[in-house]
Amino acid sequence: MSAVALRLAAAMLAMGVALPGFAQAPAPAPQLAVPAPTPARTQAAAFALTQGLIHAKIADRCKRLPEPIRSQAVAARDGWQGRNRRLVDASFVWFSSIAAAASNAVAGDAAKGRAKQALGEQFQSFDTDAARVAASAVPGEPPQDAACERVLAQFADTSLDLKHSPYAPSLREIRDYARQVGKASQP
Repeated sequence: MSAVALRLAAAMLAMGVALPGFAQAPAPAPQLAVPAPTPARTQAAAFALTQGLIHAKIADRCKRLPEPIRSQAVAARDGWQGRNRRLVDASFVWFSSIAAAASNAVAGDAAKGRAKQALGEQFQSFDTDAARVAASAVPGEPPQDAACERVLAQFADTSLDLKHSPYAPSLREIRDYARQVGKASQP
């Protein structure tokens, strides 16, 4: 399981979404007020999470090829994740906070369950979209060497980093909120 998938599972567990094969997380720490979940922020967080999954899936596809592409795939993925981890992790925090606020706003276990299910479905849609994009970006089984080399070069040259996306301003707001949440939950 990729690091991105593990963080996604951890975020879902923290929200109380049951996942087979994973232990349930302890109750979350008290939360700060979530800034208004504007469409721009929510789209930015969705973009960041999906991009994280896309990069992981492309690297996984390209790792099937022989050296040196295999090593390039690992290095490119690790580099992208290292440079973008704070924004991707903040996007997990963002969706977790929105889901917790929505769940707290509704009465009854059934309504809370539907809110958690909707979030799980949203995360599943990110994964489905990422798989489709990865298969399109590096087609074939195994993928074509040239396609992997082209995409991996873009990972490495930072042109695909989230700070260059049109969502960068909203992602910075989300990152700042996630930092506040992190400070509030520290003992």
